[in-house]
Amino acid sequence: MQALSLIIIAFSHSFFAISFGIVLAFAGSIALKNILDATAVVHHSMAENRNILGSFMTASDFGAAVGAIAGYTLTVALGYNVMYLLCALTLLAIIGIISIKRS
Repeated sequence: MQALSLIIIAFSHSFFAISFGIVLAFAGSIALKNILDATAVVHHSMAENRNILGSFMTASDFGAAVGAIAGYTLTVALGYNVMYLLCALTLLAIIGIISIKRS
């Protein structure tokens, strides 16, 4: 869903398609964040080491801060279309890696 929305935003010239892609990307990012938070809480409750949740939240906050700075810098350097396409390809690569590890 995230990769599809980023591809729509990158290659569309229609205002409505771009708006739909933005809404789809936002909904997908919120869903992904909630899934990751729930997974971290489950692992925290089952683990002997109780620092998992704190480490996850610290990494999440650090990634949000550094990711925004890096994203804005690369967007200025490369342009919006290239950045949306790179994000979509990165998400598809991550999905591929996860599916290969699970099988």
